[in-house]
Amino acid sequence: MKVVKRIYPIGAIFSLTIVLAFINISCQYDYRSPLPGMIEVRLRTISQNIEITKFTNFIIKVDKIQAIRSDGGILKVFEDAKIIESSNQITTIVVNTLDSLAIKGNVIIGQVYAPPGDYIGCDFQIDPGGTLLLGSNADEQQPVPVVKSANYPAVFHQDISFHVGESQTTKIILVLDLDKSLVKGAYAYIFTPQYEIMIQ
Repeated sequence: MKVVKRIYPIGAIFSLTIVLAFINISCQYDYRSPLPGMIEVRLRTISQNIEITKFTNFIIKVDKIQAIRSDGGILKVFEDAKIIESSNQITTIVVNTLDSLAIKGNVIIGQVYAPPGDYIGCDFQIDPGGTLLLGSNADEQQPVPVVKSANYPAVFHQDISFHVGESQTTKIILVLDLDKSLVKGAYAYIFTPQYEIMIQ
């Protein structure tokens, strides 16, 4: 009887130790969250017909940029990755498309930290300024009115597949062909945007 009393506590402790070990092993889940990537949107302007000088100017206003995930989620892209979305925040970006940086494709119009994964498209809401300034010097500057075409799209959508990797920057280049976009009318240029998207 004494032997049974001695074995019983030892057996109970041994059994409890084994149960706790199994519980500990089964609770070791991988809670690691993937690190975000970066989406950077740049504007590049193409024009052979307009003489590019420091006095030429054609403004566009970028009101909205969105990246569309393969699962249907929509990611808003702001002017700067540090911006946090707010209902009171104005996100319009004003860009001179005839600036030397735009010609080289070095104007950043949007940045956002993005969940890694596959994306299937982009949306852009862009409005033109009302004037195209031409001229090689200040005395010869010639303002020409610009109006939107009758079928001007409220949102430019492009189906395009790209991948965002962890801690990697994916560059989306919005290429604006001004020679095709600005059509001469009787009294003004008519702006019918011709865009192309490239991924780097």
